[in-house]
Amino acid sequence: MLSNFRIILGTDTVQPTARIVSPLPNEIFALEDDNFLIELEFDNPEMIADLELFFEVNGEISNAISVYVDQFVNVPKNNYYEFLNDQITGDFIENINIYIEIIDVAGSTVNDHPSGEYHNEMGPLTFSRNEITIDFETGWHLLAPPLEGQNILSEIFEEDASECTINGCILIETANSGTGFYVRNYGENQNFTFNGEVLAQFSSTLDQGWNLTGNPLVNSVDINSIIITYNNTDYNWLDAAKYGIISPTPIIYDNVNGGHIGTSELSTAVGFWVHSFYDNVGISFIPSNPVQEVEASNYWNLSLFAKENNVGANSDESIGSEIVIGIHENANNTIVNGEDQEVFPLSSISSNIFLGHYNELIINSNGSSLSRDIRSYHEPSITWDLEGESVQPFNTDQGVIFKWEFSGNNDPYDYFLDIGDGTPVNMKEVSSAVASHNHFLEEMSIRAELKEEYIGCTHPLADNYNELPNGEYCTNGTCLGGNQAEFCEILSLALPETFSIDPDLPDQAFELPISLANPQSVAIEGLQFILEYDAEMIQLNEVTLNENLGGYIIEQDICANCIPAELSVIVYYNGLGELISGEGEILTLSGNGLENTGITTISFSSVQINENANAFGNSCDISIGITYLSVSGEIIYYYNGISVSGGFISITEIDNPSNINGTISNEDGNFIVESIVGDKTYELLLAKDEYGGL
Repeated sequence: MLSNFRIILGTDTVQPTARIVSPLPNEIFALEDDNFLIELEFDNPEMIADLELFFEVNGEISNAISVYVDQFVNVPKNNYYEFLNDQITGDFIENINIYIEIIDVAGSTVNDHPSGEYHNEMGPLTFSRNEITIDFETGWHLLAPPLEGQNILSEIFEEDASECTINGCILIETANSGTGFYVRNYGENQNFTFNGEVLAQFSSTLDQGWNLTGNPLVNSVDINSIIITYNNTDYNWLDAAKYGIISPTPIIYDNVNGGHIGTSELSTAVGFWVHSFYDNVGISFIPSNPVQEVEASNYWNLSLFAKENNVGANSDESIGSEIVIGIHENANNTIVNGEDQEVFPLSSISSNIFLGHYNELIINSNGSSLSRDIRSYHEPSITWDLEGESVQPFNTDQGVIFKWEFSGNNDPYDYFLDIGDGTPVNMKEVSSAVASHNHFLEEMSIRAELKEEYIGCTHPLADNYNELPNGEYCTNGTCLGGNQAEFCEILSLALPETFSIDPDLPDQAFELPISLANPQSVAIEGLQFILEYDAEMIQLNEVTLNENLGGYIIEQDICANCIPAELSVIVYYNGLGELISGEGEILTLSGNGLENTGITTISFSSVQINENANAFGNSCDISIGITYLSVSGEIIYYYNGISVSGGFISITEIDNPSNINGTISNEDGNFIVESIVGDKTYELLLAKDEYGGL
């Protein structure tokens, strides 16, 4: 007699399957809803006798719930409520998984199919209660209800709530999902509670300019999961910023530090500001939308926060501000919508009683006030000019404290903060510094210096890609900066790096050679480029062909009213003479200095040689009517009777503290500081690191 045998239904290619089509990962559900709808997809459903549904949280599994073998299945609330209610110890839970298992008509189960053919999972899912409670620290908060329904704010908060635009703020009595508002806590309550309906998703519309809105969902939201819609086209947040539809960073109010800062994560019940460059821009929170991965960078960002120092009991009333600087592979040194960001207009919403005491830090980029400025990696030394504004400070004697954090690959650079005391702060040695109130109101700066072992060729098509000028590879095999026209063996055009216009020449006329780098001796059939310049500082007249380009024709056009002004040049072979295939000076640029004095720059843009759009050009700094001096000398410190090298020499312009020139003495105590602008008054500071022995 046969016993203990089992029939396994189907074959390897013909078996019943069931897959969960809906819900999708990260969807949000209300625990109190009457039922839970799932959508299933089947193969060979006639072979399925029963389906069992399970809920799972952190390894805890519910009892089996028998469901119909149908495409759409409504699971009654009483089948899962008790299990989930026990698992949700707070207001909501984000890591609920569901899975279904098949029992076929022959009685086979998942135990007979260990490879998972009879098992299908979906998750994680979020289930939430209809109330959300948030901790409530003292000070200002920027909030938004995470549940749908009109919340009466006077029943939640002791203080008035204010809704704001850049034209000012008004008191409001109620707030619904997506409504951002400010409220102050003096310590009356340690938490507060919003009530309403749980939202699965939410959409609203942005107007041109700054918009105050909020996270409408019960859980935190990565901004890279948000959908931005413009002209009937959907974008993820990164692409919407890239294409100049919105600014890259939403602004929240950080209650811990006391100031507005940028963020990439919108926590529960947070209100935030977002800047749109157009009207009728849609913003949609759909939690099942996948988070767009951010491409890894070889570079870094630096967040710098400034706030009045030692304000004691006034800490909650004293408001600080943040700027972000950085370097990125795809960045441009000009101001780019979606890459850089204008400063948040705090002065537009503050008053004597509302956010009225603040210190605002901005980046001054050629006259534009920015809170975020990301630069190109090409230059090994980059300076960001900073400015401060102080409104109703509590105690100017205590100054302003700067705190900073790095993110990304910051080790290849050194960073120096100039806050006006004559000695730049090494930002990798400390994480904070205090500036005097007067220095905060004057010009300040941050300078990033790429270490020499990373300065080389960064163009992947060059023969010497990732090599230092001496032919060795950069540290870790990757060069991170350096003008490609200077360091790469690749087709390029170059002006002299610097040039001084003789003020005694009639009309301050000048001529600059334009040189061709052609390391592979390519025959040049044609080239085109644009020279960008400041028409208020110099006048460009024309580019002429040198004698060795006798077989070429040149065409050019000047747009002096463009910003920046442009001189466009096209050179092409006429078919009669010889094609050049060498290197050296091929063109001459002529122009005149104007009445202004100072330093200005001529830069190549859009260089193309033959059909190679990857060709490059450099820039030339032009000095007009400026005399340069060098200061040299000898400084010797002694420690235990022995001379010690490494004395620091700093020369600071009295009327412009951001103009600092410095160097370090050699082992003999000698030093030289070059290129100091004449006709100015300077302060000379001599210092020595205490650890080196003074």
